[in-house]
Amino acid sequence: MNVGLASAEARSTDSALARQPAATGFVVRDGVRIAWERYGRNEPSAPAVLLMPTWQIVHSRSWKLQVPDLARRATVLTFDPPGNGRSDRPRATWPYDRRTWVDYALAVLDSNDVERAVVMAWCDEGQSLWLAAEHPERVAGLVLFSAYPYAALTLEGDGPAAAAEFDPGEWPAFVDDFFGRVFSEPHSSKPFEDAVAWGLETD
Repeated sequence: MNVGLASAEARSTDSALARQPAATGFVVRDGVRIAWERYGRNEPSAPAVLLMPTWQIVHSRSWKLQVPDLARRATVLTFDPPGNGRSDRPRATWPYDRRTWVDYALAVLDSNDVERAVVMAWCDEGQSLWLAAEHPERVAGLVLFSAYPYAALTLEGDGPAAAAEFDPGEWPAFVDDFFGRVFSEPHSSKPFEDAVAWGLETD
């Protein structure tokens, strides 16, 4: 494993964000660049929160409603999964393995000099559990929403190989149908539109 830091301290120019990041940058694992953003108080006394990415179908903007509030009292870190956002889109399958995401998370923490953080995730497929189990000294707490932890035992290595058989031409219809099921509540048109747009940003 070769994890490097390629931090580029810069401010986002996305005016649609409710709160602008204090810094952005990249970490590099075996040539794959993973984009991160830092919000809030970057002080040793401030608590830290790491918001883990969910599937490759969306990037870290999926946390847009939580980031501004948490950043009022904590250092908040997000990163884009490989395949979406500002991160690389490698054609190899190994960068998408959930165990690899543990390395990404650790590199993001190290790049921001964060020793320990509360890790939050939704639709987690084992990456946060592996991070907490294998590196308990780095995880102050674990908050999981709609997680299915059995994936940590049953799906390792299976997902990327199966995804490689997906017909790219079917992607727009899949994204529309998938998020129509996720956001099935009445009057949930805005999150549906956001998620579909983010899903179509990947290739």
